[in-house]
Amino acid sequence: MRNGMAFVELGVRLFLCGDVMAGRGVDQILPHPSESHLYEGFVNDANDYVRLAERHSGPMPQKRDFDYPWGDALPILDEWKPLVRIINLETSVTTSEDNWPRKGINYRMHPDNVPFLTSARIDCCVLANNHVLDWGHKGLAETVSVLRQVGIRTVGAGRNELEADAPAEIEIGQGRRVLVFAWGDDSSGVPSSWAAAGTRGGVNFLHDGISTKSAEEIARKIGKNRRPSGDVVVLSLHWGGNWGYEISKTERDFAHQLIDSGTVDILYGHSSHHPKAIEVYKGKLILYGCGDFLNDYEGISGHNEFHDELTLLYFPVVDGKNGTIIRLDAVPMKINKMRLSRANAEDSLWLYRTMARECAKFGVRVQRDEKTNKCNGPTNFVTLVEEKTSNENCEGKANGGGEKLKMLVDCASAYEKEKLEKTLRAKGISADGISHLVITHWHYDHCGNIGLFPNAQLITPERILAEGSEKINADLPEFVSVNLLGGHSAPGDIVVKVQQIKKQGDKCVPWVTSIVGDLFEFENDWLSDQPWKQCSICPDRQLISRFLCWQGSDEIVPGHGPSFQICTEFPGKASFGLLDINSKFKAKAFGDSKVGISIVSELVSAVVIDAKQRKQQKISVYLVKGSGGETVLVNTGGPGQGQALVEALQAHGIAPVDVKHLVITNLGVHFCHNLHLFQSAKVFMSTDVAFPGSKYASLDKFFAISSDICIWRDMDPIRDEGTLSVLVRTANETQKNFTLIGTKVDAFILSFLDITKEEVEIAKVMQPTN
Repeated sequence: MRNGMAFVELGVRLFLCGDVMAGRGVDQILPHPSESHLYEGFVNDANDYVRLAERHSGPMPQKRDFDYPWGDALPILDEWKPLVRIINLETSVTTSEDNWPRKGINYRMHPDNVPFLTSARIDCCVLANNHVLDWGHKGLAETVSVLRQVGIRTVGAGRNELEADAPAEIEIGQGRRVLVFAWGDDSSGVPSSWAAAGTRGGVNFLHDGISTKSAEEIARKIGKNRRPSGDVVVLSLHWGGNWGYEISKTERDFAHQLIDSGTVDILYGHSSHHPKAIEVYKGKLILYGCGDFLNDYEGISGHNEFHDELTLLYFPVVDGKNGTIIRLDAVPMKINKMRLSRANAEDSLWLYRTMARECAKFGVRVQRDEKTNKCNGPTNFVTLVEEKTSNENCEGKANGGGEKLKMLVDCASAYEKEKLEKTLRAKGISADGISHLVITHWHYDHCGNIGLFPNAQLITPERILAEGSEKINADLPEFVSVNLLGGHSAPGDIVVKVQQIKKQGDKCVPWVTSIVGDLFEFENDWLSDQPWKQCSICPDRQLISRFLCWQGSDEIVPGHGPSFQICTEFPGKASFGLLDINSKFKAKAFGDSKVGISIVSELVSAVVIDAKQRKQQKISVYLVKGSGGETVLVNTGGPGQGQALVEALQAHGIAPVDVKHLVITNLGVHFCHNLHLFQSAKVFMSTDVAFPGSKYASLDKFFAISSDICIWRDMDPIRDEGTLSVLVRTANETQKNFTLIGTKVDAFILSFLDITKEEVEIAKVMQPTN
C-alpha cells in the first residue's frame, strides 16, 4: 500500500539517506554557484570536479534547474510519500570565505541554491558532520539561518551549545512527533575543536567517543525530551571511517546500548562513502552506514571495489506507538553526471548481493524485487494451503473428492493489504473464500489483515491453548495439522504441517511441509546456533522448537521466506546449539543398554485444592534410587507432610542427610515446603535448570545426574517459565523402558533421545482426582 494517508493508523514512513554532499562540484552545476576556488592539495577549482565527471560519464545538459541533482529520486519520493524526510547535509550553506585552516577539503553550497533542498521537500537537515564548519563559525551560523528561513529544521550543530544540542521536532498529526537527535564523532573526521561549547557555536560532539559513557549521556538527554508515548526518535550518528564494511564490536555494543535504553527507535548512521550493514535489534532499526547519497566523486579512482556511485533511498516504516520497525524498503540509485538515476539491473544486483552479504551477519535478510530492483527488509510470508475438489496423486490422476480447504497461514501487515488481495485474486480466490486463517503469532506483520477474512475459521495460539490441538485437528482434513510450539513470541507459535505426495524420479514419496511462522525467520538462519534474538522472547526455547520442526519435515516455510528443503544428511543437534560439545550429558550415553536399572517409588502424596482451576489435585513425592547408588528426591511435599516424608524415606533405608539430589518440579508451597529437611542435597529448581543450549554451557552438569537419570525443563509456550521432569531408565511391570516423573512427556525429550512415547511410563507429580 503506497497511500501516505494510510500511515495515520498503520505506521510512520520516513525517508532517510546517506550523505548529501551538495557543495563543491555539485554546487557548481546549480543555478547559483559559489566562488569556485578551493584550498585542496591537488585541486584548486571546484569546476575541475565537474569536468572530471563529464570526462567519466559524458556531458551534462546545459539547462539545469535546482532539482537536477535529485533526478529520479523525486518521483520515487512522490511515489512512496514519506511523512518525514531527513537527510545528512554534508556541506555548509554560506558565502563565507573563512575556510577552516589546514582542513584540506571544504564544502559549501551558495545560499541562493537552497531551492535544491526545498524542491525535495526536506523536513530536517542533520548538521553533525565533518563538513558543516568547513567555512568557519560564520559559515555555520549562515547555514542554520538560511535553512530555517525556508522552513527546514536543523539538528546536530548550532550557533551555541544549546542550539547544537537541541532535537529537531516534527509534528506528524494526532499528537505524534518525530524527534531527531544528532551527534558527531571524531572517528568520522569531526575535529574535537568543532565541539559547541557555551556561547560558541559548533557540532554536537561525542566528547567520550563511542563508549558506554556517551551512550548513557545520549539516553539521558533524549529521555528529557521524549514523551512516554506518541514520539518516534531518530538518532543520527556521524561515525566510523569512509571505506570498509566491518562493524566493530564497540560500534555494535554502542548501538545495542542505545536501543536497550528505551530511548532510541532508529539509529541513523552515516559517514562511510558506501552503504553498510543493517540490523534489527529488539525490534528497532539500526542503519550502521547509509553511504553517500550524492557526491562529486565521478571519475575519481582508488576505491572502485566499493562502488560509491551506488546508493540507496531508505524508507523505513515504524509503529507510531512504540517505534518498532514494521518494514524497510530501499531503492537502489546510481550517481551519474552528478544526478541520481535509478540503478539498472546489473548495478542493483551488485548492491543487493553486497547488502545481503553484510546484513546476513546481523540476522537480517534482504529481498529483491526484480521488477523494480528495489531491496526490501524482512517482510512476512503468507502461505495458502489449498485442497482441490479432486485430489491428484503424484501421477496427476484424480483420486476422488473432498471438501475444499483454503487455509491462509498469516495475513501480512496491513501495509501489504493491496498486495495480498492482488495475489489472491490472481489465484481466483476472494477474501470471502478463505475457509481457515491461522495466525502463527501476534506480531503486526503477521496479523495485519485479519479483518479481511470474515468467513474464515480463526486458529490462534490462544485457541490451541484453550481447546487443544487434537480437537482442532480433528475438524481439519487429514493432510493438514496445527500444533503450538514456543520461544519466538507469546503466547506461543503455531506450526502448520501439510502432508503431500511428491514424485522423486519414478517414485511417489510422502512429503511434509512445515509452515513455521518466525520460529525460522529466513531460509538460512538455522546455520547460526542462536535464533533472531532481538525478537525472540526465549531464544533457547525457540531452538528446541526449531529442532522439533526440523525433525518432522522435508521442507520448511519460514516466516519471511522463501521455503527451504531439509538437508539430506541431518546436520546434528549441535547445529541448533542444543548440545554443547563439552557437555557431560550425552544422548547416546543415557539409556545405553550396558548401564544399570534405577528404581522409582512414590513416597507420599496429598490432595489439595487448586485455586486457579478450582478442583482437587493429587500431588506426589517420588524417590529415585539410581543403579550407581544415587538418591534423588523429587519434591518435598507441602505443609504437614514433613514427618510422613521422613518416615517414608526411612522405610527405604534412607535418612534425609543421605539425599544427594533434590528436584523441585513445580514452584509452590505443596512442592517445596519441606526443603529445610534436606540441607545436604543439591537442589534443582526450574529457575536453575536451563535448556541444553550454548547460552547455558556452564550448567550442563545439571542435566545428567548419572547415565540413567537426567533432568529436563519442559517447554511452556506462554512464558519463559517451565516445570522440571526427571527421566529415569527403569524396568517395570508394564515393560516400559523409561519412567518420567513430572506432569507430561515433553515432545522435545522424545525427539532428542530418539525414544517413543510408548516407551515411557509417567509418574505424575500432579494430577486431578475423581
